[in-house]
Amino acid sequence: MQQRSERLHKTWMHSDRYVPRRFVAPVAAFMRAEAGSGVIMLIAAVIAVIWANSAVGDTYFEILDMHLSIEFGSFHFDESVEHLINDGLMAIFFFVVGLEIKRELVLGELRDPKAASVPVIAALGGMVVPALVYLVFVLPEGGEAVDGWAIPMATDIAFSVGILALLGRLVPASIKLFLLALAIVDDLGGILVIAVFFADDLSLGYLAAAFVGLAAIWLASRVGIRTHIFYLPAALVIWYFFLESGVHATLAGVALAFLTPVRPMYSNLELKARSQTVIDQYPEDTDDVHANELADFDSLTLSE
Repeated sequence: MQQRSERLHKTWMHSDRYVPRRFVAPVAAFMRAEAGSGVIMLIAAVIAVIWANSAVGDTYFEILDMHLSIEFGSFHFDESVEHLINDGLMAIFFFVVGLEIKRELVLGELRDPKAASVPVIAALGGMVVPALVYLVFVLPEGGEAVDGWAIPMATDIAFSVGILALLGRLVPASIKLFLLALAIVDDLGGILVIAVFFADDLSLGYLAAAFVGLAAIWLASRVGIRTHIFYLPAALVIWYFFLESGVHATLAGVALAFLTPVRPMYSNLELKARSQTVIDQYPEDTDDVHANELADFDSLTLSE
């Protein structure tokens, strides 16, 4: 039994081979480190600033302006790299942040309504006060600049979280939680402001379809559908509907995060039973050479 267990758990990435030992394992350890994401973001920001302001800075903006186009029958998708970053990758970012907030609302410190109200009030103040200060200086002059009152309302949450990650354990967990909650409220408030005051091409049809999709996700979770084969395509479709509706697509990430169950899909007993079923598929002793090869994950190559 012990021999079978070792064969099952010693995968290629955890083996003593040269590539996983010298390259894969160090990278994995770096990514697991709390400061890893902050270091990557800081390096990327420095490279971007230097690149954009260098003699070849035009290439930086040309890459952002490149378009990804997908056509399938009557379906047509055409977005620039910049929009894919802002509406695609940032949606994933807010999904991850939303998962953390959902967990804290259900199981953590934000279960107390008083504690949960603090980042909400802070976010509202962080939106209203900067907008008022902007109008105090710009409104007397008049002109088109007045329409920019919503610009200072935004919070660069990605960099804020990145800086906190760099500080690691020096920053209390409560501060990180406060910032994440503030970011969610600030993002929702910013989306609402844009939708009400600046969205000239708001598509109610796509927006309604997005909410129907969210309702389907909620219903599927309630009836016990657990396979990712359903949820991943559904999430992608919902994201597309939000994108086409004219509302910032990061709202899809926040909404999907809050619909994701906090507790595991399987209980400990169910997980143990399913794991045992998988383990039992690999015989402890067998004369079948091919079965031994399949059970011995350490013999797998990178291409396999």
